[in-house]
Amino acid sequence: LTLKKKKLRREMLKQLRGQVGMVFQYPEYQLFASTVEADVAFGPQNMKLSKEEIDERTREAIASVGLDFDEVSGKSPFELSGGEKRRVALAGVLAMRPSVLVLDEPTAGLDPRGKKEILDLVVELRKNHGKTIVMISHDMNEVYEYASRVAVFVDGTVKYLMSPEELFRKSDELEGIGLEMPQMAALSNRLEAEGINLGCRPRNVSAMAEAVLDYARAHGKLPQTKEEADVQRRGIRAVLSRQILCAPHGPARENPAQPALYDNDFSRAVLFRIRAYACVSAYQHFCVPNPLEKRAE
Repeated sequence: LTLKKKKLRREMLKQLRGQVGMVFQYPEYQLFASTVEADVAFGPQNMKLSKEEIDERTREAIASVGLDFDEVSGKSPFELSGGEKRRVALAGVLAMRPSVLVLDEPTAGLDPRGKKEILDLVVELRKNHGKTIVMISHDMNEVYEYASRVAVFVDGTVKYLMSPEELFRKSDELEGIGLEMPQMAALSNRLEAEGINLGCRPRNVSAMAEAVLDYARAHGKLPQTKEEADVQRRGIRAVLSRQILCAPHGPARENPAQPALYDNDFSRAVLFRIRAYACVSAYQHFCVPNPLEKRAE
C-alpha cells in the first residue's frame, strides 16, 4: 500500500510539473544549448513528443516572446542581449505549454527599457494566451502597475491578499512592515489627503497624467491660449529642475535630460519621481498649490 501511494504521488507530481512552469531569477543562467532552437526544444524533447510537435512548439514559443524564429534560431543564446536571453529562457518554459507561469523577479538586472519589454510580454501572455501568471517581485512600482491581485507575505504567512488599489491605500501599515509605496499610489494618496479626488487611482505615469488633465478640464483650468500654455510649460520645467535636486536616492545629476539617466536603478527611481512631479506640477498650474510642496522642502 505504501509503495502504491508513493507511485501515485510521483504520478501526481509529474502531472503537476507539466501544468506549472517556473522561471527563476536570472533565467538566462539556465541556457546551455549551442543554439536558441535547441535550447527551447529541450523541454518538449524530454516529453517524448514527435519531431513535428517539437518543431511546432519551438517555433510557437519563440514567436510568442517576440523573437523572429528565422533570425535567432541558429544563433548561440550566449550571443544575445540580456533581454533577448531572458526571452529565450521564457520561451523554453512556454514550449512545455504550462497553464500556470511562476516568475521569480522576472526583471532583475535589466535596464528600464528591458524591464518594460518583459513586463509587457507577461501581460500579453496572460491576455492572449490565457496563462495564469504568478510573479514574485520586490519592485512595488511594477507590482502596482501590472498585478491584478497582490499577496503580501510577512513571517511566512499571507498578511494581505487584495487588489493593488486596495492594498496601497494602507500606506501606514505597509510602511510598518518595510514595504515601499509605489510612486503613483503615493501620489494618489497625497492628492486624496489634500481633498483632490481624480475619480480613479492611476497605476502608471501615462494614466496619472491623463487623470490630472481630465480633472483640470472638468474644472475649466486648462490654458486657453498658446501664451498661457508656454508659461505653464516653463513653470513645470522650473518645478522639475527644483524637484530633481530633492530626490532622496542619490546625488543630483547636472543634466537630467541626458540619456545616461537610464543607466541604473537610481536613475530609474529619479525618472519616476520626475514624471510624478510633472503630473502634480501640471495640476499646480491648473488649480491649487502643489500638494507635494511640503515634502519637497
